[in-house]
Amino acid sequence: MSEGSGTRAQRRKAATRQRLLRVAQLEMANRGIPATAVLDITEAADVALGTFYNHFPSKEALLDVLASQLADELSARLEDTSSTASDEPEALACFVFQVMAWFEEDNDRAAFVVEMGLRHGTLRDHFGRLLYDTVEQGISAGRFNAASPSVAAVTIGGALLSVMFARRHGIICDDSAAREVATQVLCHVGIDRVEAVPIVERAEQLCGRARR
Repeated sequence: MSEGSGTRAQRRKAATRQRLLRVAQLEMANRGIPATAVLDITEAADVALGTFYNHFPSKEALLDVLASQLADELSARLEDTSSTASDEPEALACFVFQVMAWFEEDNDRAAFVVEMGLRHGTLRDHFGRLLYDTVEQGISAGRFNAASPSVAAVTIGGALLSVMFARRHGIICDDSAAREVATQVLCHVGIDRVEAVPIVERAEQLCGRARR
């Protein structure tokens, strides 16, 4: 009896924790991270203020958990195609397609990540490291002519966030945006546009198969 009650209690606690995380992500996406108070989160989640602190010592601690979850989701998504791309340019194009698809599948998540930007260390380090490694491998293989993988990765990452901001606010409405972004990213690292277009087409097909 007590064991079963304990199990139910654990499930309720886990459900409350997940509700707080979901609501916090939505509130921060809509209000902005600095403007969202713990009280805003607990009121929207319909839980007592003390309940929040039973799960998280602070708003910053909750942000750490959210960033880690998002980083893990994105890493898993990118692993689906990174190992099957035929070469470094195709891998980079797949990176663009997968990141943009990940954003667009969940508007609330996209809004939160755009609001967070690359300010949070956990998400920035995961996202930046994956992108840096992809660019650095292309440079090492002689396929990219970027002088600095760090500068290239930051430039590409910033461009992706800017495009997603524009998509969210209706500035860019073209359904082929991901294809054009992937093409321009390849051009940015030194791939001629004539060569980039078929690479992007292959990457789009590869990513489409991976998501099925």
